[in-house]
Amino acid sequence: MFGTLPADLQSQIIPDSVVDLGLGALRNRLLRVATAANAPAFLKVGTGDAAAGIDKEVARLRWVGRSVPSPEILHYSSEGDTSFLLLSAIDGVPSHEAIETVGSGCVVQVLADGLRRIHSVPIEGCPFDSVLEEELAESARRVHEGLFDETSFVEATGRHSSELLAEVLSNSGVVRDLVFTHGDYALPNVITKDASLSGVLDWGTAGIADRHRDFMCMEMSIRRNCGREWIPRFYEAYGYSQVDTKRIRFYSDLDQFYAHYVPRT
Repeated sequence: MFGTLPADLQSQIIPDSVVDLGLGALRNRLLRVATAANAPAFLKVGTGDAAAGIDKEVARLRWVGRSVPSPEILHYSSEGDTSFLLLSAIDGVPSHEAIETVGSGCVVQVLADGLRRIHSVPIEGCPFDSVLEEELAESARRVHEGLFDETSFVEATGRHSSELLAEVLSNSGVVRDLVFTHGDYALPNVITKDASLSGVLDWGTAGIADRHRDFMCMEMSIRRNCGREWIPRFYEAYGYSQVDTKRIRFYSDLDQFYAHYVPRT
């Protein structure tokens, strides 16, 4: 892998430090590396749709700036249909790994602090303002092109993909509480150190949307890692008492078109 990287990127990485961590959430190759200064970093390499995901993450990281602690862009380039992104490592551990040492209560507080900070980012002038329209259009494309294992989709959702798409489209009017959202706000993407927020990873799907978009991700991740009894504690720490179950359900349904996507190779 190292020999296939652009020359200027190779000069920034210690060759024998490269460790392949497999595919990331957006199907990019994720590598753990050490920079020439012997600092830990992560390299994302993506081709085609995965390259587009990397390009989106770069744009969002640049826009967010230091409003929320996030990785620093150390290198970004494209060659043909492949994009390369070298990011600084954030000091700390993913919050799901911190549960054993600091407890679920502390982790839930960190999660709430981080999400409140993201949702407080001013949206005036934010260029990423068509999140819902883009996700609905992409979901429709995937249904029309048959990019699902339909049997597994029905087993997971109780409906065929075309039926669920029709429901989601008809229910899209519930979206209305617009803030800057992360889009994949789950425990592995929230880094904590010394029982406080250290940084947030994976910004490729961030943009203006209903805050329940992130609430849905958070509920699912807390349920998986801490237990559902910690969900009310999260909202208490976040400072929100008007949770709309219809909007949670809407975003949960919409997420099925991403969770069960089977891309063509």
